[in-house]
Parts: sequence; structure tokens; C-alpha cells
Amino acid sequence: MTSITMDTTTATLKQKAAVISNWIQRCDADHAGSSCKSVAAGITPKRLVHLDPTTDTARLITTPTPVPPYVALSYVWGPAELSLTTTTANLAQMQSAIPISTLPATLSQVFTLCRHLSIPHLWIDALCIVQDDPHDKTTEIDNMGYIYWNARLQIAAMASRGASHGLLPQQSRDQHPPRPAERDYHHLIMRACRSLRQNVWDDALREFYPLLTRGWTFQERILARRCVHFTVSELVWECKRTRWCECEGIESSNTNTHTNTNTAGNLINNMSAAFEACIMLRDAAASQKVIPMWRECVMGYSKRRLTDPEDRLVAISGIARILRGTVGREKYLAGLWADAMPFELLWRCDQSRVAGLGASKTRRPSWSWCSVDCGVDWPAVEAGGGREENNAERCGGEFEQSLEYLTSGTYFEGGLTGVRVMETRIEPEDVGFGPVELGMLILWTRAVPVEVKRHAVAAGWMEAHQTEWIIEGQMGRVLPFYPDIQLPELAVGGVEQGEEGSVGHDQLGKYVFVEIASKSTEAGRWEAGLVVRKGVGDDAYERVGMAGWIVCQARQEGCGFFDFAQYSRVALV
Repeated sequence: MTSITMDTTTATLKQKAAVISNWIQRCDADHAGSSCKSVAAGITPKRLVHLDPTTDTARLITTPTPVPPYVALSYVWGPAELSLTTTTANLAQMQSAIPISTLPATLSQVFTLCRHLSIPHLWIDALCIVQDDPHDKTTEIDNMGYIYWNARLQIAAMASRGASHGLLPQQSRDQHPPRPAERDYHHLIMRACRSLRQNVWDDALREFYPLLTRGWTFQERILARRCVHFTVSELVWECKRTRWCECEGIESSNTNTHTNTNTAGNLINNMSAAFEACIMLRDAAASQKVIPMWRECVMGYSKRRLTDPEDRLVAISGIARILRGTVGREKYLAGLWADAMPFELLWRCDQSRVAGLGASKTRRPSWSWCSVDCGVDWPAVEAGGGREENNAERCGGEFEQSLEYLTSGTYFEGGLTGVRVMETRIEPEDVGFGPVELGMLILWTRAVPVEVKRHAVAAGWMEAHQTEWIIEGQMGRVLPFYPDIQLPELAVGGVEQGEEGSVGHDQLGKYVFVEIASKSTEAGRWEAGLVVRKGVGDDAYERVGMAGWIVCQARQEGCGFFDFAQYSRVALV
């Protein structure tokens, strides 16, 4: 980098720091008593980076008591060789002096920014965690949710594809200022609070908002009390009460997050504000929001990418820990909640993108969404909880309050009877919110054999139900099927026009449909459950998908999949 470029970057960062400082002062003044300034006592990062205010040096320090205000960085690492990290070999050197000249651009620029903000302490995972020390890594990752929650400010390198790219977007000289339509699109993406289908905005996110495609950064944004996003076109401020941007086109506020009052022009509808309301309220209505809040988080998080798929549970563990508190560890079952069973089992894979599905599952338990590498959701049919409308249009303005869309009546969850969980077993027993080696559920339920087929009119079925697949039972009963695995192409090979393509038992094994939920509504008789098959070398079943929809009219007898089936114990692994 030439001296002219360095001078320009430094000047730009100084100007950005002035904007951020003004926002911090406004937040301090306008949001007194809010969680924008609160911290969780007792949980602190083990180390911080300290920037010497009298020199240009920096070093790692053990976090002092009381903990000083610090900045946390959210960014994409990129190729490992481009990111300076702390290891057991260089820890002593990093505690003496961090070699600033070797820092990648993003880290170097956030050092400069913090100096201009007069906040001399910061937390960066690559530097503050000893990357090759398993104990240190596990301890700090366990505390990571609180580390981001307790930061005075989070800096998010939204437009950077890697640590070498810097906070500031790399623009060409002929790049024009954002046109009105581009600015509105940008604001829509930054306001988006709901879980959109996996392919919506994919291209734009990869090119201009790469931070929004990464798994670890999901909880970093949700848990931040205050965050400044360095986007491709401007700075965007986001706290628990408001959003601001440099062009002032995204301004919104929410002074009544803890009520259900829908005051026009005085709302912020983002998941961060909804999350905060869930953990702050203590009444019955709030407790009914906790599970839907978790599902919203999983739906948004599951669409993102992880360098190591084995981090599927770990990278969202901070949200789980803070959302449910100390009781959560006892209720947590590999990404699902024991007190929301059995409906929790009805997650389904987003069929618009099946590239993340494998021919079989390599992670356990198969009944958890952590076993797949694609976006998932839970079915919903009631007003306010549906996923089939264009949710992007419901993300801001006066349409709804931040907690309003977190409905507890999704699908037919309330009042389910008959199906119950008899036993659960997770190994290792003290795994808490981390990955599991074995997970077994034993259900008291009904089960029937079915065939898996591709619908004869796949395009029309896909449009109606977001899947091409069905299960078929006795007397030709069918339900939409959402597979967890990639079904073989030979399932439709040689099939005549107008016939469904059947997946034969010799190809994928014998399929069984296990009841999870059945209920009559005004719309009709609903049935939903898991499609399973015998595991290799196991007496238990492994999940391969979910199926569910209306099977007949509400008062029609003998029309369901399970009407003549007997209850029995069914083990899932």
C-alpha cells in the first residue's frame, strides 16, 4: 500500500470515526436505561488487545477488572494464511507487542478506527483466542455470546470477503454513487429481519454483503447491543432501539419494544430487538415467544455457510445459551428444545437449494437440523406465522412490532396429544450446547410404511408446496415430502409421462412415516411426521425427511395415514 493510499484510508477512517462517535453519543442520550448500554456480569473475555494511546504499538493483555469498554470485530477470515492468529508458539510475543506491520487490512484498519474512537481495547477472535490450544478455544467459544453482548460497540466488516480486504469497500474510480433504487435495495437488505428462502438475495449477498453469508457472524449480529456495519455504500448503525445510516434513509426507532403497541413511525422490527425482548420479559407471553424466537434464529442461521460443517451447533451456541439461560443446558437436545417436543422434530429442508444435501448423513443425530447443511424452517399456517408470503416486505416501518411475528401457534403446535417423547439420550452427557456424538429419542407414536415418489406434475407441486416429492400410503393417500438427503436421479429414470417416479426399496431401504402431529382444523384434517428408514447396523430408525399437509376434510373418518395404526415405541438416532 502506497503512502498516498494509506493517508487516504487513515483520513477516511477518521471521518467515519467522527460519524460513529456522534451515533454513540446519541444512543447514550436517547436510549438511557435500555439494553444498548447494559452488560452481563461475571462473563468476560480472557484477553483483550490493548492499543497504547501514546504510541502506535499494541499488545495482548489479560482482561483487567473492572472490564474496560471494548470494541468487538465481526469479519470474514478468508484464507487462513492471510490472517495473523495467536498460537501457543507466538503468545508471549503477542503479549509483548503485536507485529502491526503484518496485520491484514481489516484488522489494521480497525486498530486505526479504535484509536480515533478513543476506545483503546478491542476483542478479535483471531488474536484473543489461542487458536491451537483446545482448552482455551473451547472456553472462549463457550463465552463468545457474552463477549459480543458485552462489547461497547461491534464493528462489522460487511463488505469484506476476507481479512485482507479491509473495512472500507474497494471501489473503482468510475463507480457511481448509489442510485435511488440501489439505495432502497440496500436498505431493504440491511433492515431484513425475517427468514427468507435460501435463494432470495443470494447473488447480492455474496457480492456485496459477504458477512451475511457466514455462519459464525449470525449470532454476532443478533447479540450485539450496538453495531456499526461498514457496507459497500455507507455506514449503518444498529442498536436495540434504532437504526441510522449516513444517508438517513433507513432511520427507524423503537421505544416500546417491551409492549405489543403498534405505534406507527416508532418501530424497529429486527431480530436483534425481538431477541432482546424475549430475554428481558418475564411474563407468560414472553415465554411463549422463546421457542419461536429460536426457530427464527435457526431459520436465518441455517442458510449460512461454515468453513467447518462440524461447527453447525457451536456457531449458534451463544444464542442458545443467552436465550434460555442456565435452564437451557438441561433442555437442549442437539439444536432442539426438550420442552418443545415433539413439534420441534418437524423442521424441514429448504428444497429450493438441495446442493447441501448428501446421499446420506454423516452427523448425528439424524433427527436434528444440525445433521444437514442447508437452510431449514418449520411449517406454519396461521396468520402472522406463515413463510410463504414475501417476508422481505414485512421487515420495517409500521407494519408490525418486533415481537409480533413470533407466533406460538405455528402449524398446530398447541394442544397436541397422543405422541410423546418417552426417553432422550445425548452423549457425551455434559455436551451442553456443543456438538454431540450420539443422540437417541424414543417416541410413543404410530408408524406406517410409505413409498417416496416424485410428483407427476413436479413443477406445479413445487409451486404449491415448495417440494417436488410426495409420500404415498395405503389407498393412494399422499402428502408433500421434504427430504433431508439427496434422492437418486434414477428415481425418475424411465418413468412414462403422467406417472410418479417411485424410489424403490432396493435403492434407499424401506420407508416408514412416523406420526408427530395430527389435528382437525376448519381447513381440514392435518397430519405431519417424520419419514425414516432403518439405520445401518441399528435397530433404531434414522430420519430422512419430513412430510405434512391436509389429508382430508375435517370430519371425514378413516382418511388419515394413521387411523388404523397402533401406538408403539419408535427409536430415532
